[in-house]
Order: sequence, then structure tokens, then C-alpha cells
Amino acid sequence: MTYLSPIIPLHPTAPYDFSLTLAYLQHAPSTIMEQIHDHTYYRAINLDNHLLLITLRSVGTTENPQLHLQIHAPQPITDVMIASAQDWVTKIFQLQINPYPFMEVVRADPVFSELYHSMYGLRPVLMGSPEEALYWAIIGQQINVTFAQKLKRKFIELGGYTLNIEEQIYTLLPDPARIVEIGEETLRAHQFSRQKAHYIVLAAENMRTGNLDFHSLQPFDNEQSLNRLTQHHGIGRWTAEYVMMRGIGARDYIPAADIGLRSIVGKQYQLGRNATEAEVREITRPFTGWRSWVAFYWWMALQMDKVH
Repeated sequence: MTYLSPIIPLHPTAPYDFSLTLAYLQHAPSTIMEQIHDHTYYRAINLDNHLLLITLRSVGTTENPQLHLQIHAPQPITDVMIASAQDWVTKIFQLQINPYPFMEVVRADPVFSELYHSMYGLRPVLMGSPEEALYWAIIGQQINVTFAQKLKRKFIELGGYTLNIEEQIYTLLPDPARIVEIGEETLRAHQFSRQKAHYIVLAAENMRTGNLDFHSLQPFDNEQSLNRLTQHHGIGRWTAEYVMMRGIGARDYIPAADIGLRSIVGKQYQLGRNATEAEVREITRPFTGWRSWVAFYWWMALQMDKVH
């Protein structure tokens, strides 16, 4: 039996174009457990040991945005579960953030301002958790997107959980203890390199024991947070920056070594080549406070170039 919550209306700060979020998710290499059907977002999540399916769709406009959230579950749905799901959605889709300060910052740069207006209402979307962002970052290091997606799906297949709602299967991330149990040898037997398998299991063990605690990173400034992350084997600066922006939702990180970012910065600023890491950092300096959002817009632009 499946239980269904009433429709829960959400009111993001305007401007917000949910269709651009769905367009990003439909083509992003990080989209593994999310599903998009009929302009609706589906994702199974684990909230306080309750497995839930959430659905989210837009019923508003960019200037007057409104989303409808519903929860599907194999057990009765409580007010606490509804509140937790609403908090999760609000954080992942960053619905509560006022975009006007960002709009003011980008106005000063004619190149980026043009890009911004071509994606008016886009807002960065986070991954389901910092753990997910870290695993996907480690898996994606130094391999092509297609192979990385294959490994991510295998990772879920090996250790993930499933939720069956109305004969549709939705997958969830393995918990750290499960990954440690799977072990490096099993991962290596399924095309994970020795190094990736080691870093993944080591990260899971550090999360399981509390040695790697994402909640402890949030009170610190950029360099302190990065230093805390990069002290762990397998987490370099790019991975740490990626986790902070896509996993935790910090708004002022720029993974400047990213080859995609270096490529689009070189193209948009007419350098005639890929920008260097130092050039990406310098060009984004005027966007301080919002560099994570700038990176997300550039990734969206790269995605749209591939689609079209």
C-alpha cells in the first residue's frame, strides 16, 4: 500500500524558472537517482530512516513561482515527515535564497550578464547530500563523463537501496557502513580503479566514524573548510570546492581547475584557448560571494551547447 500526502505548495523567491532546473537535471552527469517525467521531478530520499518518494512540479511562472510538492511512502505520512521533506526540497533547490544580490553583481560584467539573461530564472540545484557530491566527485576524477555515469550506476546497483512505489523502482545512495562492507575488492571487480576504490571506501569509513563531518564545515570560511576537506586522502582542492558548492550549498566556491569551466571561460572571454585555473579565479573575483552560482551557470551553458 502507498500513502500519498496532500499537495504542499511552495513559494520560491522570484525570479525562478523550474523548467530550467529540470533541463539541467535531464542532462547533468550527476543525475543518477533523480527522474524527470512530464515536467515533474521524482526522487527517493531517506529522511530520519523513512524512505520517501518526493515529486515536485511547477504550477507558477518565473515571476510568480509556485511549486507543488507531494510525498509518497509505504507507511502513513506524518506532519514531521512532511516538514522534513519540505526542508530538504527547499535546501536542495535553494528556494529560499533571494537572487537579487546575485543579479546586481553580474550586471557589472557584460559577458556574464548576457549569459545570465539567456537563462533568466535559473537557480543552482544541489545534490541530494554532501556524501553524494563527494562520491560522485571521486568517481568522476580523470575519466570521461560516459564512463563516470556507468560507474555511478554500478555503485548504486552494488550497495544502494530501493523504494518501490506503484510498481516503479527508485534508488537511494548506500550508507557509509554499506560501502565499507562492500569493500575495495568488489569495487575494483566492477571497473573502479584501485585508487578510486580506495578513496571511496576510505571516505565512507571516515564518514561512518565521524572523522569526516560535513556539518562541521559550515561555520568556517572558504580556506578553512577546504583545508579540513583536503586533509583527507582522495580529496583535492577541486573535489573539496565541488562538494562545498554542490553538496553543502555554499555560494562562494569556484572549482577553477575544472576543465569544463576553463573551456567555457576561454570561449566566452575570447581568450582563443582554455583559460588557466588562475585566470578563472581572477575573472570570477568580481563575483565574490556568488562564485558557486557563476560556476553553475557556466556548467548549464556547457550542457546546452552539447544538447543543441
